[in-house]
Amino acid sequence: MPEPLLAIDSLAVEFSTGGRRVTAVRDVSLAVHADEIVGLAGESGSGKSTLARAAMGLVPVTRGRILLDGRDVTHLEDAARRPAWRRMQMIFQDPNGSLNPRLTVAESLAEPLHAPPRAPETRRRIARLLAEVGLPPEALDRRPRQFSGGQRQRIAIARALAVEPDLLLADEPVAALDVSVQAQIVELFRATRRARRLAMLVIAHDLALLHHLADRLVVMYAGRVVETGPARAVIAAPRHPYTALLRVSSGPGAPETLRAALPGEPPSPGAEIRGCALADRCPLARAACRDSAPALREWAPGHLTACHFPDQLYAGKAP
Repeated sequence: MPEPLLAIDSLAVEFSTGGRRVTAVRDVSLAVHADEIVGLAGESGSGKSTLARAAMGLVPVTRGRILLDGRDVTHLEDAARRPAWRRMQMIFQDPNGSLNPRLTVAESLAEPLHAPPRAPETRRRIARLLAEVGLPPEALDRRPRQFSGGQRQRIAIARALAVEPDLLLADEPVAALDVSVQAQIVELFRATRRARRLAMLVIAHDLALLHHLADRLVVMYAGRVVETGPARAVIAAPRHPYTALLRVSSGPGAPETLRAALPGEPPSPGAEIRGCALADRCPLARAACRDSAPALREWAPGHLTACHFPDQLYAGKAP
């Protein structure tokens, strides 16, 4: 298999808050290959957004490595990281975070191009970008407040595409949008991937969304990867109780549905976890689950799970 475009190797991210050490990401490894969409799933607080921000260099890495085409970019200073930033662009849940409200769309998209926004060639180039994301050329001279949430997200996507990256990291890119608009943005991602042969790491709490988008799926809980594999295989037959609960809780209102299906709260990021982090909430937990942390092991070719009893999900005891 060719070398991955992005490789995250045994990554840990810790923060200091209130005089104590908080671990947000615990020894996570994953890879994204060229022309591949990897879905990263988990409820709020699972560490998935922190992982993506660490990959972009937006939060410091405590341990582990981030490799872009085999080159270690983990601890580069901003000036040395800029070539990596051009190849790797991030799309946030709230597009307002990446769009200056005082700038027109033309001015906002001209910034990453380092081009004069009023130059005819710049305007033609930006108009082509807008057409690619489904917006008319009249949008050039409007400001973000003149657009709907879905249209602003399209502008943010166009801005990310402006520098012709190889990889997009999308952090809950449709979570704040209406269901009908979510479907349109998902289709836009699929069309963009086909047209540009882009790699993507898409973060979402909704497995139903990732089912329509991702080639492979990585599920995180309490800062760790608990299951990973081909998206269809993981969603059709999950081997970790947490993935199974995410699956049955997918769709509109997914976070609320998951909270109802899975009582209690994830362990505090500052807590010492001896066994499986899900043990106190898992309907299948046994003594072994509280005594020792399960390793991520291969269940089927390419399908790995961190569960002591993965066969119990299909022994009449599924959540």
